[in-house]
Amino acid sequence: MTAAERARAGLTGLAALAARVSEHHADDIARLAGRYIEALQGGGTLFFAGNGGSAADAQHLATEYVVRYSHNRRALPAIALTTDTSLLTACGNDLGFDEIFARQIEALARPGDLVVLHSTSGESPNVVRAAQAARASSSERTTLNADARQRLQALGYVAASAGAGPRVYTDADDPKMLIGPAEDLNRALIAFRAGSRDEAMSAVRSIIQAHPGFTTSYGVLASMQRDTGDLKGAIALLETVVRRDIADQSTMVVLAGYLQEAGALQPAADLLEAVVAAHPDYADALNSLGVVYSRLGRHDRARRSFRKVLELDPTSATAYENLGVDAMGAGDLQSAAGDLSRALELDPALARAHNALAAVYMRQHREDDAVAHWRTALTLDPTLYDALYNIGVSLWDSGRRTDAQPYLERFVHEAPQRYAADIAHVQKLIAR
Repeated sequence: MTAAERARAGLTGLAALAARVSEHHADDIARLAGRYIEALQGGGTLFFAGNGGSAADAQHLATEYVVRYSHNRRALPAIALTTDTSLLTACGNDLGFDEIFARQIEALARPGDLVVLHSTSGESPNVVRAAQAARASSSERTTLNADARQRLQALGYVAASAGAGPRVYTDADDPKMLIGPAEDLNRALIAFRAGSRDEAMSAVRSIIQAHPGFTTSYGVLASMQRDTGDLKGAIALLETVVRRDIADQSTMVVLAGYLQEAGALQPAADLLEAVVAAHPDYADALNSLGVVYSRLGRHDRARRSFRKVLELDPTSATAYENLGVDAMGAGDLQSAAGDLSRALELDPALARAHNALAAVYMRQHREDDAVAHWRTALTLDPTLYDALYNIGVSLWDSGRRTDAQPYLERFVHEAPQRYAADIAHVQKLIAR
C-alpha cells in the first residue's frame, strides 16, 4: 500500500467513525454541550485534565475557551490541570502521581464548575481520583445565595431565607445511573412528538416516580403539559420542583417563562431577579428578565438587561433581537429595525427575529419586505404561529385575501389551544 493509499484509508475510516458517532451519539453530545453551557452561563469554570495525548487535548480545549474558537467574544473561564510543572512534580513527589489532578480540583473547583476528564481507557488512576474529587467538591451545593433565597421567600417558594442544608449526593446522582432514565426520557419525547401524547406523559411520570431527583424529567413533563394546553399544570409542577429545592437556575428561567405566558408578569420578574441575584452573568436569565420588563412597559430596565447580555457576549443575536422587540414596543421603529437587522446578521436562522422585523416593516408601510420576512420565518420554523397569524391577518387587512386564506386556515387548524382567542378572531374573519 502506498503512502497515499494509507492516508486515504485512514481518512475514510475516520469519516466512517464520524458518521457512526453522528448517527448514534449526536443527542449525547448535545446533552454534554448543554452541561458546558449551563456551567458557563451560571458563572462556573471548566476544568480539563488527561494524560499524554489527552493532556494535550485538555490544554487545547482550555485555550479555545479562554482565547477564541470561531469568532472573537469574551474570554470564557477554562483551566487545563496539566500545565503547572512545579505543582505536578511537587504533588507527584510528595503525594503520588495519582493525586496530581485531584489535588488541584480540591483547591480550585467550586459548586457549579464542570470538570472534564479525557481518558482512552477510562481507568487511569489519576483520572479516576480526579472524578472522585470532582464529585466530592460539589457534595454541598446550593443554587441560591442569601439574597436570592430572600427573593424566593417573598414569592412563597422557600420556607426561610437561610440557606438550605447541604444536599447529600448518593449513587443515584451518579450520571451513569441516569443513562437508562435519560434514554427512556428521550424515547418518551419522540413518542410525544409523534402524537402518542398520553402514553409519553405517563412514561415521564413513571421516570419521575422512580428517579425523583432527576430534574430534567420535570422540565420535560412541564413542556408536555404546556404543549397540551395545561399551562397551569406546567407552572404548578415546576413550582413544586423549586419548593423542593432541587431546581437549578435553568428550571427557574423556564418557570418564569411560563408565568409570563400566563400573564403573571410581576411574579416572573421577581423570580428572574432572584436567579440573577445568584447568577449575575447568566445570559438566559438576563434575556428573559428583559423580555418581562419590556412587556411590563419598563423599557429602560429591559434595555439594561439586554445590554448586560451584550457586555457578556457582543455576538448575542438573541439580545439584539430582544432589544429590537423592546424598541418596537416603545414605538421606536428605526431603532427596532436596526437591532433586528443586526440580530439577523449574526444569526440569519432566528425565525422570531424575522417575524419581529416583518412587523416593524409593516408599520413602516413596507409590505413586500414584511411578507418576505414572514415567509422566511415560517420556512425556518413552520410552527411559529405568531408569524402565521401575523402574515395571514396582515394580508387579509391589506385586501390580499386570496393570499391570506392559506395562512389563516393553517393557523385555525394547527395552532395550539393557547391561541384560542386568536383562533376565534381568525374564524370570524374567514366567515365574513
